[in-house]
Amino acid sequence: MQKDTAIKQSQLNKKMTQAIEYFTSGQDQAAEQAFQQLYQQQPTQQVILYLAQLAQRRQAGSEWIEQLEALLHKHPDVPDSYYILARSYQQNRQLPLAAQTFYQALGWRLQHDALTNIAAVQSSEVPIHESASSTKLTPENALHLLLQTLSSLKKAGFYAFPTAGTLLGLEREGQLLENDKDVDIGIDWSHMESAIEHLQHLGWHEEAQSYGLINPRCFRHQSGLVLDLCGYATEQSTGDTISGLWMQDVPFTWNRVTRFSAIQVVSISSPAGEICYPQYPEQILQALYGLDWKIPDANFDTIVCAPNIMQDSYLYYCYAYSHLYTEWKKGNFKKMHAMLKVLLQFKPHDCVF
Repeated sequence: MQKDTAIKQSQLNKKMTQAIEYFTSGQDQAAEQAFQQLYQQQPTQQVILYLAQLAQRRQAGSEWIEQLEALLHKHPDVPDSYYILARSYQQNRQLPLAAQTFYQALGWRLQHDALTNIAAVQSSEVPIHESASSTKLTPENALHLLLQTLSSLKKAGFYAFPTAGTLLGLEREGQLLENDKDVDIGIDWSHMESAIEHLQHLGWHEEAQSYGLINPRCFRHQSGLVLDLCGYATEQSTGDTISGLWMQDVPFTWNRVTRFSAIQVVSISSPAGEICYPQYPEQILQALYGLDWKIPDANFDTIVCAPNIMQDSYLYYCYAYSHLYTEWKKGNFKKMHAMLKVLLQFKPHDCVF
């Protein structure tokens, strides 16, 4: 009897190892099938956390909210469970609850890291999935594809321009930033949908439903290059330009909103033809990265630390807390410190920070 039990457990362990390999290598369909089989045999905490993340990869995290809530009811002291549940809440647009649950993940992480013996905590953890970009292009070819895309957009009547990290690389380095995951293009918000149609004709396809956002929209080229199409709108009361991370079907004040001075573009020549380019690129870069934008800073997190974030919001806290959590797991304490300095400006009396 004991021998049969040991053999069965050994088989389950092998299946778990294979399923995790599928998960970490991005073979999502195979991973989900393998974990579903394990779930039928032994619905452990670890299996549920993997399945929930796989659902989140296809923007269906809400499917596992009930199971994750039940899991936390049984085991209320596992930080990863809070983090993964919070991501499901965020995908389901339950942003106040998502922000609160991300915050709880940080609180439990703090408690566990304060323990003398944290081996049991570490053994219960699962890899946290982060979206990654893979491209077969060299930086030079990626830049050429970017310029081709900008030139085509201009010919079609769209005033699309390099922005964010792409603009930073072009202005500071004279090229795309090394190891940048994607390229960033700005567009008038009112032209977003028609610009998307044009991009699709050029061979760009929407990536993972743009991760639940209506701004920016995320696209992948057959080469593997990822493009963020960032919408910029004019605020009627001030004439300023606003952008940021926006979700549909939530109050606009819940979004992460950034403010810029009015952006003007000019036509310039490029190896791929005429493109649009910001007339005053330094104004955009100072707004996003601060006065020291010319100095490389590996610890700067644009989503959390951009100086032009208009105010704190539920979506801002979702991203800030989740970025803090993932950097904590990696042991990137310098980057955490940089984010915490900004968060303390919004929450100066926070007991966790």
